[in-house]
Amino acid sequence: MNKYEIKGFDIDLYHETLDNGLEVYIIPKNNSKNIYATLTTRFSSNDIEFIPIDSNKFVKVPLGIAHFLEHQAFEQENGKPIFELFSEYSANVNAATSKNYTNYYFNSIGNLKENLTLLLDFVQSPYFTDESVEKEKGIIIQELKMNENNPYRVAENIAAKNLFVNNNMKYPIIGTIESINKTTKKDLYKCYNTFYHPANMFLVVSGNIDPIETINIIKENQSSKKFAPFKKIIKKEIIEPDNVAKEKEVIEMDISNPIVNISYKVNISKIKGISINNLYRWCHLFLAANLSLTSELNEKLINEGILTNNIDYYIERAGNHFIIDISGETNKIDQFIQEIDKQLKKLETSENDFYRKKKCMISNNIMGSDSIFSLNNFVSFQVLYENKFDIDRIQYIKDMKYKTYMNLIKKLDLSNKTVTIVKPKNV
Repeated sequence: MNKYEIKGFDIDLYHETLDNGLEVYIIPKNNSKNIYATLTTRFSSNDIEFIPIDSNKFVKVPLGIAHFLEHQAFEQENGKPIFELFSEYSANVNAATSKNYTNYYFNSIGNLKENLTLLLDFVQSPYFTDESVEKEKGIIIQELKMNENNPYRVAENIAAKNLFVNNNMKYPIIGTIESINKTTKKDLYKCYNTFYHPANMFLVVSGNIDPIETINIIKENQSSKKFAPFKKIIKKEIIEPDNVAKEKEVIEMDISNPIVNISYKVNISKIKGISINNLYRWCHLFLAANLSLTSELNEKLINEGILTNNIDYYIERAGNHFIIDISGETNKIDQFIQEIDKQLKKLETSENDFYRKKKCMISNNIMGSDSIFSLNNFVSFQVLYENKFDIDRIQYIKDMKYKTYMNLIKKLDLSNKTVTIVKPKNV
């Protein structure tokens, strides 16, 4: 097991790749009472066309199957429900599916061996039956209908549909009623056997733990299991153009204030000589300087009554593109869109704002290092996107220079965007 110091945090990171291919990252944080573990597979809602592990031909599985599989993973052949088993060891367990991964996690106070063993065992012991699959369809359809009543989720799904021409990120994570009803036990096993191999997964454990004890628990558990040889996963290559599928869509729902979502699709493949994670940091700083709670634009929009709350924004990776998503509640829709577009397309940040936001970024990273959840997320997202963890993240941020920043930001192409407007009915 290799040991690294996460510089600037005074925290150690331990890493080992097991014989079956499972990557393990351990972050001891002994001033914490809790333990947090995440088991992640590189299987997402986008992965619907691929060559299964036992085949040499592409298949296309129903939309939403990664999310369906996440639900079904909690089904066990014998014994108590998984949630009850974890609760007996003072732990909460859950899972999440995104457009980039699926992960399973628990948070506990103590009982490391019991909870870590439970996590590995239930995820690595699939038990799907025709009956359990049919039962789960009703539960997932009910979840889908709840999402359809959430205006923010509706705006998010419409924006994705209109942003992408070919990328499977245009589809809802949960799928559709039709795709849910089409899903079979055979489909689930096909996806599980292909994407849930240990060599396509990684485990991050953080908190009040001893690294040697932790890795020994994991090795003991994994050595008792047999896995087929790992076969490189081949997914259908999708080429996504820079243009959006649709530039604007307006719908009506039972809400009080209009919601506006502005989504930019930015080609990052043309920006050379920088890693995805580092480019994300530069872009995040750019957005924070222009749109954050303390930005001049946010204060202006609030003071002029254009916004009823603060600007909300995030960045997401989508293949060769970054998606910059900005939203807010406003009764002055056109003004809000114009102000956001004008501000971002200037591609400017004052030197004072740059260094102020850089200090905030450093401060947030240091504060995050006190949280076993943030530390776990730091590691997970870097491993997911770059197959490694950057132990020099703080130093990298400290070394960021204004001239370099401006040269980089000027390369962002914000000409491709879609606008989604959710209006109150009868307005």
